[in-house]
Amino acid sequence: MGMILAIIALITGLAALWYWIRTLIVMSKENILWALGGFFIAPLVQIIFYLTQKENMDENDVSAFVRYFIAQVSLFVVVFLMTFLGAS
Repeated sequence: MGMILAIIALITGLAALWYWIRTLIVMSKENILWALGGFFIAPLVQIIFYLTQKENMDENDVSAFVRYFIAQVSLFVVVFLMTFLGAS
């Protein structure tokens, strides 16, 4: 069970990294300060940017943010499960 969770964590970690980079690119189109903030204070800046700018973004940019948030939540859940299942 631990190996399966480790593989899932690796896959979701790579997905989170990929969509984190995509969100930084989207934010840098608006203003480079957004991208710098997203680089140093992720995911808080991504959430604020998404909530304030989603009306001005096209569908691909919105989907990148949504997928980033899904990847972050799923990575948190998998690591949480690994912590408690690995300890038992």
